Parts: sequence; C-alpha cells; structure tokens
Amino acid sequence: MRRRRRAAVGDAAGAGRPCIRFLSTPSFSIQAQLALGASSALATLVDVLRRGGGDPATARPVLECLAVALAQAPGPLPGGAPPPGAINAELFSRMDGSLALVLALLAPDRGLAADFGARYYAARLLTAVAVANPGRATAALLATPAGVGRVMDLVADPHDAVRNEALVLALALARASPHVQQVAVLEGGFERLLNIVAAEGGPDGGPVVQDCLDLVAALVAGHAANGAQFREAGHLGRLLPLLRQVDPVKKPSPQQAANLGAVLGVLRALVDGSAAAAALPGQPVGPRGDAGALAAAVWANQDALVAGGAVPTLVSLCLDNGGMPDEGVRVAAMAALAGLIAGFPPGQAALGGSTISVVGRTLPVVQALLRTALRAPTPAERVAGDGVLAALCEANCGGQAELAATITPVARGEGGAGEVSGASGVGAGGVFSRRREPTFLLPLCGAPRARLRRPLRRTRPRPAKHGLRPHRTGYAHVRPPIPLPTPPLFKSDPQLSPPSPHTKGCVPASFGQELVRGLLNEDPTLSVPSARVMAHLLRGCPAVKERLLVQMVEAHPQAGGPERLLLPTLVDRMRAYFQAMGE
Repeated sequence: MRRRRRAAVGDAAGAGRPCIRFLSTPSFSIQAQLALGASSALATLVDVLRRGGGDPATARPVLECLAVALAQAPGPLPGGAPPPGAINAELFSRMDGSLALVLALLAPDRGLAADFGARYYAARLLTAVAVANPGRATAALLATPAGVGRVMDLVADPHDAVRNEALVLALALARASPHVQQVAVLEGGFERLLNIVAAEGGPDGGPVVQDCLDLVAALVAGHAANGAQFREAGHLGRLLPLLRQVDPVKKPSPQQAANLGAVLGVLRALVDGSAAAAALPGQPVGPRGDAGALAAAVWANQDALVAGGAVPTLVSLCLDNGGMPDEGVRVAAMAALAGLIAGFPPGQAALGGSTISVVGRTLPVVQALLRTALRAPTPAERVAGDGVLAALCEANCGGQAELAATITPVARGEGGAGEVSGASGVGAGGVFSRRREPTFLLPLCGAPRARLRRPLRRTRPRPAKHGLRPHRTGYAHVRPPIPLPTPPLFKSDPQLSPPSPHTKGCVPASFGQELVRGLLNEDPTLSVPSARVMAHLLRGCPAVKERLLVQMVEAHPQAGGPERLLLPTLVDRMRAYFQAMGE
C-alpha cells in the first residue's frame, strides 16, 4: 500500500514538471493560468503537496508550479479582463487548509527548512495570495501556530531571493492586520529589519533597505504599542543617524533618494497623530487601540525625536542652503517635519527659533517656509511648505500672535504683481540660476520696485577709449545691482541680518510684510497660497483676529484719501476676482 502511494505521488510530481515548463513559456503563460483555474489542477497539486510535501524533491516542483500559476501579470490585460493569477490566488485561498499547509511546510522540523528552492517558491506563493486576498491570508496566518514567526524567519533567511520575497509578503500582511503588526514585533521584527539595513549599508544600500524600512513603517503605523516598543528599545537612536550619513550637497542617486524617503516615512509613521485626532481621548479608533493611548505614544515619540535633534536634521535636508538637491527628499522631509511639530509646543519652539543659511546669509526658518509655500517651483514643495506652517500654528496661539505682530502697513507702490516678482530675487534664468539654492529662498527687500529690479537697455559697443575695451555683449545695467540683504524676522533681532554698505536705504521685509505683499498681489498663484497661510495665522487665535480687523493696508495713505483696512480690501479683491471670472 505504501509503495502504491509513493508511486502515485512520484507520478503526480513527475506530471507536474511539463506543466511547469508550459507555464513558464511567455507566450502561453496567461492561457495556461486560465486553464489551470478552469480545471481541477489546483486541487490536484494541493493534494500532492499534502501527501508528499515533506520530501523536497516532491514539494519543490509542486510549489514552483503553484507559484507560477498564481503569479500576477506585469500589466493590465487587453479589454480590462481580470488577471488569471489573481483568480487562481482567490481559488487557492478558498481551498480548505491550503494556506495552513504551505505554512506548515516551513516549520523547522520539516524537510524543507534547508531547501532553498522550496522556501523560495513557498514565499512567492504566499505573497501572491496575500496581494490578491490579504484578509484571507492574514486569517490563515493567525490561525496557524507560529505562522507569523515563520514569515519573519523567511525575512531573516540568508538567501537574498527568499528574503526579498518574504519582505513583500510581510509588508502586505502588516498593512492588512494590526494583529499581524503586533505579533511580528513580538517575534523580533524591528531588530531583524534594522540589522539588515545596517548590514546593507544604510541609505547607500540597495532596494532591500527600502523594503525593510517600508516594513518598519508599516509595523508602527497607527499602533500605539508598537510605537512605544520601537522607542523604548532604543531604535530611534538608530534611525536619525541614517539621515545624517548622506552628503547634503551631493545629489543622491535614485535609490539613495528612495532609501531616504523610506527613513522619513518611518518618522512620519511614528509621529502621525491623525488617528489619535479622529476621536476624543478614551474613544476607540478602529482596531488599533484607543485614541488616548495612541496620542500619548505620538507625543512621547515627538518628545524623544525633538530631544534627539530631529528638527535641525530635517531642516538641513529640506531648507538649509536650498536643501538636498532632490525634490522628493525635500518634500518628504517637510512632511516629516510637519508631523514632528504638529500640536507639540517644544517642537514648535525649536523650529520657530531656528535659522538657515542661504547664499552665505542667515534667514529665519519660518520666513524660508513662507517663501517655499508661496514661490517654490513645484506644487508639491509649495504644499509641503504650507503644511509645515500649518503645523507650526496648530494649537499655538502664542506663536500665531508673534508672527502676526510682524504684519505692518506697506509703503505706497508696494504689493503689486511686478514688485513681488522682482522681490523674489531673480527668475529661473537670473544671476543665481547656476547656484544649487532655489531662487525663491533668496532675500527680499522692502524698497520700491525700481530699487529691486534694474531695467536693461540696449547699448552700442563703443570704441576703445582711455584704455577701456568695448562691452562684449552689448548689454549693460543702468546701475550696478544692489546686493539684497537677508531680512530679519522680528525687529528685535537685528543680528540676524548684519549691516552692509550696500543696504543703505533698503528696508528688510519681515514675515508679515512678505505675506501682505502676497495677499495684495494680482497673480492668484501668489495671492491664493498667501491666503492659506493667513488662514493658519487666524485659526483658533482670537488675538490675531482682533489685530487683523484693524490692520491698515498702507502706512501713509494719500492726503484726503480713505484709510483702507486689510481684511475689507481682501474681500473687495475677492469679489472683483469672482465677478471677472463670471464675465
């Protein structure tokens, strides 16, 4: 009897090898997957695996055949048809005990523990099911004794191919179930993943570093206990040095930028208070714990990160000297910075008192953020800068009042479209175009427009006279351009902008003056972002509202002319704008 069963298993395994070759043929893979799903071949392969799965020679070809049958198509099928691999994965997951059978084959006491091929194809098979039906995959994983632990053992596999497949599998499972998150952390997930990141070279490593950090972010996202475990185990001390290993001046490679984005994603997951803010403290927030516990974990993470120097590290990545020369890293750093300081007074104070260096001069961070929100070259950076300002003003009435105190009446002739355009320094092709720093961070000056941008006039080359050569290009400035100073944020901080002989008669613009110029600008690409920033200053702070209700527009109105208030002027401009849109 035993000889007949062994012969039957061997015949079935041998019959599976032509099927593997047929499925592996590119021109027939889709048709073969459809044929497998329409027939009883999947059930037959599962039955063979159940009877002879302990033998690597039998289990390896069967697992390979199942993995290829459940593989996802690289792109959409013609006509919008559902991919056959997803259909087969759904059919396989519905078979009684199929997923538990594959997980049981990965046990240390089975013969597949040392077989590379069997473990690799088992990981591919489980990944296909987890991507197609994460709910059923997590249910089977949690119902299997030590199921999550076996997946984490695959993550620590010495073979790179098995480890990479296991990372994709664990990421899909962690995003689908908070219970998988918790068990994976108890199985030593943080230590294993961070050890892999360190062994692969940190930000200079390959895609496996990005996958490990994405999995860390998925394990702590919205989970109070996991966030506390990550902090109390001292892993925050291993996270921030990853951001300081890169050269902020050198442009990172695409993989380095992706790795840095993954590190910043972990920081955002640790300080993400959106789930905590979704309900009052003590009320449940889904399956991830109550809002009070999650908010406490977020505040503790913010405190530890601010104390560890996360604010200057993030500022150096996104703003200092123009930030890292990669837009994605700068945007991710500003998003992490916004989450770090949102509703957290020590973090807001640390950011509000920071300064950066722009073209060798010092500039307050809040003013650099305003220029980023108003004049950054891409919408993503403008939105990110506005998000940091919103986080700075969140539940921070004192800081809002301090920023609103810099709003002063502007001189006549300021605030027009041309003035703000000239005040931003130079355009994309200006004298600073070869610098790495974005031109929108260059200093502004509160002088009239004629002092900010000198017109060009055509001049004819003159013959040499008194030993002087003719002008080579035929163009000359009417007067030499005035080097613009870096404006201080507050009048009480004159040391932020050292005096210069070139700045005589040029009044530095404050945060509030730049904001008012943007509000009064006729260009909606400046006035609309300025209105958003003004809304951040007004939100939840009665003192700022009372101040702006009596704020004048002009410092010295015309004799006999009406005194214009700021907010009514903005309402009149809004009305005229919508009337023009209607016409």
